[in-house]
Amino acid sequence: MAIAGFLAIRQDDDFVAWAIKYVSEDRDSRNQESVLSKFFEDLNSLLSQHKINLSHMEQDGRTLFIWHGGVYRLWQEDHRRRTSEDAWPWETILNHLREEGCLINHGGEPGAWTKQKKLCGQNRKCIWIDLTKAPDFICELAEAVRLTRSRGH
Repeated sequence: MAIAGFLAIRQDDDFVAWAIKYVSEDRDSRNQESVLSKFFEDLNSLLSQHKINLSHMEQDGRTLFIWHGGVYRLWQEDHRRRTSEDAWPWETILNHLREEGCLINHGGEPGAWTKQKKLCGQNRKCIWIDLTKAPDFICELAEAVRLTRSRGH
């Protein structure tokens, strides 16, 4: 409310337009980060609880492979159980990953965000995340996956 009063007093159309755009982009950015950070922190927790494992994810070099169909279903069930709230739709998470710029597109087509990857001997349709472009909370999950693999779980 305070900013609305300031903008009304200022009477500078260019500044008002800039301020509205900045606040909107800032809100969208915080929302994107909170959706992704919460989702990936929850995945890290599910990994440590052995509810998801190396048949769901693999880290190889600078790429994290996630079998999104299996992971999302387990996360969705866990999220509902813990919070009594509906989980974000998979498309919301995928859109935020695309906006983050770390999701690898295979072939340049709009729908080419998944590709087959063999996880624990099974072909899985996975999203591929470029860890050199990923935020810290995704890299932390990738490191946990790598450590899980090195321990032989």
